[in-house]
Parts: sequence; C-alpha cells; structure tokens
Amino acid sequence: MSRSNRPRATNNLPAERYQGRASFGTEPPPKEKRKGMVEETLAQISNVLTTMGIIQEQSKSTFFPTQLETLDNNASPGHTFPNTKVRYGDTFSLTWQVLKTRPDYLHRTAVLNCASDVELAGGWRHRFGTTQEDALCYSSTLWPTLDQWKEKYPWRTVVQRKDWATVSVLSVAALACSSLVPDKSSKKRATGEMRMKLDKDVETIKERFRMALRMAARQDKSVLMLAALGCGVWKCPPKQVAELLRECLGEAEFAGWFEEIWIGIYDEAVFRIWEEVFGGDAG
Repeated sequence: MSRSNRPRATNNLPAERYQGRASFGTEPPPKEKRKGMVEETLAQISNVLTTMGIIQEQSKSTFFPTQLETLDNNASPGHTFPNTKVRYGDTFSLTWQVLKTRPDYLHRTAVLNCASDVELAGGWRHRFGTTQEDALCYSSTLWPTLDQWKEKYPWRTVVQRKDWATVSVLSVAALACSSLVPDKSSKKRATGEMRMKLDKDVETIKERFRMALRMAARQDKSVLMLAALGCGVWKCPPKQVAELLRECLGEAEFAGWFEEIWIGIYDEAVFRIWEEVFGGDAG
C-alpha cells in the first residue's frame, strides 16, 4: 500500500489508544494543559537554540534514505559489552538522570525517538498527545528539527529541564499496526500474547533497530538511550520486540561499539515485559 493510501493513525486507532501514556507522573495532565505545554515549548525553542549557539548546526542533520552498511568491527572503540538497563520513564528523563551522575557522557549520548511513520511527530503540534515522541517534543527542541527536515536524522537536540544539555537524537519510525496472530508456543499459549504474523515485519523491526545502532556508532555515540519501538500506539507485541532488540544487540557487528545501553519505557505494562526480557542483563 502506498504511503498516500495508508490509513492515518486517527482512522484506525481509538482516540484513547492513540493518546498513549507518557511520563507525566502518575497520570498525564488534561489535554488543555498539554496544549499550553506545546505553546510554551514552541515559544521557548528559538531562545533556547540561540542561547546554546547551535542554530547553524541544525544544518548538520543527516538523512539516511537506505540501510547503512554493516559496521567494521576493526574500527570499534573496543568497549566491553554493557548490561542493558531497563527503567520506567521517558527517554529524555532517563537521559537527564544519567547525565547528572555522568556529565562526561554528554557528547557520547544518543536518544532513540520512536517516530511516527505516517504523521510528523505523531501530530504533537495539534493533537497534544502523550506518546513517547510527544514526550520528547514537550521537553526539547526536537520539533523544529523534525518540522524542517521531516524524516532526517536530527544531529543535535537541546533537552529542556531545570538546566540544558545537548544530545543527539536518532529518529527511527516504528512499524505501524502490523498484522498479529496469537503466540502458539506452549509456554505462552495461555497468556494471550501476540506475535507479528509476517516474517517481513519481524525483519523490518530488526532492520530499524540495526539502523539506529549503526547511526549511533557512526556518530561516535557510545551511550544509548533506547525505547520500546512501536509498542505503544502502533500495537507491536512488546515481548517479541524486546526479544528482537536483544537479538540485534547480541550480533557480532555491534560488539565493542557501546559502553552504556539504557531503555526508557513509560508504559508500566510494557516496562514490566521488557524488564523481564532483559532481566538477565539488567544492572
């Protein structure tokens, strides 16, 4: 199906499902307040970029239209493969917590943005949602980079908290509303878990994780802040996606490139599933 004919998110998902959940505390604020947050963020972006002196650097964003070549292991920094740490919260909040204790990670950090593949920033500007991508837009200068460059890789993004920090963002679109079937494996049959029906969808998810890892490595980013790609509004099965990421991280190609890997998940149910999958790695 061509992109122009693909169903919009609002046409095939209930409104409450599309809104998702984000790390706003125990519950997201009402929509009217989120609208005010959007307006406040947009009003501040220009001044923040000017203060940080990086407006011209936005032109350094890079768009990768196809999969990147396999990494050369001989060129890796030789880092010992890290434990993967799964934490509850959005990826920018997690990034900020890590940078407070490890400021030396500042220029080595890359944050995964689980981008919408059908609508710019998932409609953040006018829908005021609470998805992972929405959460990043509320608290950073990510929006103008997405708005200007569409699907291009945003090279630098300022995170707005009590202080400011500059990190790289990897915008990779999740797979939208893949066809699912019940998981027929004996151990999971009674749980009602689902899996992707098509092998090509499984491979697409793996290729998008590989793309994110290759982008980070090629930009000399060794501290990764990842997320549950597609496991919110796009209904990808959380356990299977977590297993696919773990599989990709274990591929020989990525050995030696990363010194810290964190995964921020703001949906409690998804968080518990991912924590279980990476439980043997959690540090």
